[in-house]
Amino acid sequence: MIEHVWLEHGIVRWHIGAVSASEYLLSDAQLRQDGRFEEVQYIIDDFLDCAALTNVELVSSESARTADWAFRHLDFRHAIVSSSAALRERAYRLAVKSLGSPSAMKFSDMGKAREWAKGDKPGTSSALRQWGSAGGASLQAGFARAG
Repeated sequence: MIEHVWLEHGIVRWHIGAVSASEYLLSDAQLRQDGRFEEVQYIIDDFLDCAALTNVELVSSESARTADWAFRHLDFRHAIVSSSAALRERAYRLAVKSLGSPSAMKFSDMGKAREWAKGDKPGTSSALRQWGSAGGASLQAGFARAG
């Protein structure tokens, strides 16, 4: 299951239980169809309560379909958060393929993801680097994470 939490300048997408790549793509389509999406400056994909992300390998290249959106939003930030390194990597690959975000980073800590998503955009060299802290924080679910 995926829930969308709309904030003033961004979205926290809360992934709960087992989530399929098809559900993720449907969520992307729903977000793009919402008029508020044009003003969004960041998305935080919260996979802390996600048990599995399935069928990622079956996703074809969706980035061509969303390329126009990505080029209009060069300052957009997309944070992927999971305490599992394997799930974080799968989610990152899916996010890059599906939404075509110009700047995406992986994190194991929601606080660092929030700080990066809401803060200054890193320079080109640091945008290529993926960082996050070891260990996880057991934060309150959903809205508390959106902070």
